[in-house]
Amino acid sequence: MKLIKFKDVMLQTTLGRTTIYKYITEGTFPRPIKLGGRVVAWVESEVQEWIQQKIKQPPNWEEQERALERNTNYGFTTIEIHSSM
Repeated sequence: MKLIKFKDVMLQTTLGRTTIYKYITEGTFPRPIKLGGRVVAWVESEVQEWIQQKIKQPPNWEEQERALERNTNYGFTTIEIHSSM
């Protein structure tokens, strides 16, 4: 069994710190092991298993499209302007 640090978890999953902790809170990502003080590590095989499950999971295209729409307008409302010239 191999333990990996947070930096390695981010590299292997390509996820950011906030997203990883969000998934942990939701119960959809492996929890870290406390090694003492503020030091934590993850079991590498659990992280790899999570990645494999994501690869096997069919994509939810509707959810991805909604996320894309939310991120592309940066919170602004699109207004069409028509010119009468």
